[in-house]
Amino acid sequence: MSEDRNASDIPVPPIDAELEVLLEAEHVRIIYRHAFFVFLTNVSASLILVYGMAGVVPMSSLVSWLAVMLVFNTTRYFLARRVLAIPLDAEKAMFWNRVYLMSVAVSGLLWGAAAYLFYVPDPPVHGMFVALILTAIGSASVAHLSFQRHAYPLFVVLVAAPLSFRLLQEGGALNTMLGALVPFYFAMLYLLSSQIFRFTQMSLTSEIRSTKQAMDAFVEGEELFHSLAQITPDAVVMLDNDGKIK
Repeated sequence: MSEDRNASDIPVPPIDAELEVLLEAEHVRIIYRHAFFVFLTNVSASLILVYGMAGVVPMSSLVSWLAVMLVFNTTRYFLARRVLAIPLDAEKAMFWNRVYLMSVAVSGLLWGAAAYLFYVPDPPVHGMFVALILTAIGSASVAHLSFQRHAYPLFVVLVAAPLSFRLLQEGGALNTMLGALVPFYFAMLYLLSSQIFRFTQMSLTSEIRSTKQAMDAFVEGEELFHSLAQITPDAVVMLDNDGKIK
């Protein structure tokens, strides 16, 4: 009788060196395919944050931060399009994977800076607005950062730490409670992210292994056919069940 198991209970088959290269390249393609979604999410949230804090935070700070966000996310989007247009070997896959992690770190720093610079405790509604936007961007990022093992925890630490620090720094019962809840909430999201990564890893491994086995069988069949054609003096004709030549 079968029992329900979660992702952490399912054994992952061993991965040989060739399969690991193919798996790494496919992971890189997947994370860069989400470039438009990442661009749209970050730009939309940035505009909402700036609009909501206009008149509360100095406009020069808001405009400067927004300009950096727009330039950074536009550059990241077009860079992703370039990556998707080139073939990826092991060396290139590792390189673009590191570039992706660096871009995640920069994004986390920019959002973390917003948490620290734009949080205004008085009136409280503005501080809660900033906390809401940052929590929303952290939640939305689970969808695309979970395809890289280290991306989501890197992003979450850089966003959650300044936000939690600002809440605790302001003091008060509500701010203290929220400051304590923010790390807990993002820790729960990290657990979800790790499960998504594990399921993706197993799915891609199975798919790539099946494709590789099919290609190996095809090549083996072709080699066998050529060998038979070379050693057989007579012509060989293959017929189907109706007696027609294949």
